[in-house]
Amino acid sequence: MTENKWKSAAEPKRTYQDSIFRMLFSDKENAIELFNALEGTDYGPDTEIRFMTLDDVIYHGIKNDLSYEIAVAYLVFGEQQSTISANIPLRMLRYLANNITILLDSRELFKQGQVKIPTPQFFVIYTGSEPWDVDELRLSSSFMGEPKENSIELVVKVIKVVYNEGEEEEARRNPVLQRSAKLREYGILVRYVKEGLAEGKDRKEAVDAAIERCLKENILADFLRNHSAEVEKMAWRSITMEEFIEIRAEEAAEIAAAKAAAEAAEKATKETTERVTKEVTRSVTEEVTKEVTKEVTKEVTKEVTEEVTKEAIRILIADNLEEGKSKEQIIEKLKRYYALTEEESAACIDEIGTA
Repeated sequence: MTENKWKSAAEPKRTYQDSIFRMLFSDKENAIELFNALEGTDYGPDTEIRFMTLDDVIYHGIKNDLSYEIAVAYLVFGEQQSTISANIPLRMLRYLANNITILLDSRELFKQGQVKIPTPQFFVIYTGSEPWDVDELRLSSSFMGEPKENSIELVVKVIKVVYNEGEEEEARRNPVLQRSAKLREYGILVRYVKEGLAEGKDRKEAVDAAIERCLKENILADFLRNHSAEVEKMAWRSITMEEFIEIRAEEAAEIAAAKAAAEAAEKATKETTERVTKEVTRSVTEEVTKEVTKEVTKEVTKEVTEEVTKEAIRILIADNLEEGKSKEQIIEKLKRYYALTEEESAACIDEIGTA
């Protein structure tokens, strides 16, 4: 490996916050295979490699970044699991700046001789469901004006790894997946989990079923046999904001139903008592009790659902503002997901943005 001035970096330590991608490719042999697939090279298992992943970079509670030095290259990977973000080059720039600050001895910068560092290369591993037909993302697309000759540029290659049923031909045309069995099989594992969720399984059931299916089909078999418990925990924590909102809404609906039933019973009992007192000989019919329960359930469910919807809208707006989405993009999501008018959507964004 070409001599450079990077400081020594510790071997990566697995934690419960690691993503499955990070854990899988923190293995030296798998990391070399991934580099060969990306570059079309043929480095062997004895090739020197240094992992340089930062310990404190967390996205939505999951450490899904990975970086390492091999040959004269310094590779930075980020996994995009949910919605598409145009801010990935900005994230990569910040990641590179943080890594250089930590790993480069600042005293070297004041010497006359030129400091040599490995050539940085940036990749985003896309495992989301939305169509994303781009091959690369450029930092310059975030500039307010046209980039100048002396402007900085950072290019991120987009590698799609999850293909749905019926997209096998498209997957076969992906040269990176054809050269890296581990990356291809990782995409299949993610796909099986998504299919399980689409069938109505909860996340644990979907993950368990996906692992069982992969073991039967000899997909990531050794990795899953050795780390199935860790994979289950990681997959459970890999949850998108949209899924979080949906889960919270389901929980709120269950609470609303229980609350409505309790209040309906209490109200029905009270009304029955009053009616019996007023009309000694008259009993409460089953139909009256049903009507009371129905009205109370409707009233309470409506109230709780409105509160949950408001909170879900607030979370969606805050998350998208943090992601750098434009006001128009957020308005479209609010109109699509919550049937708000453009004026209502704009008012919600203004309220959250100034809070």
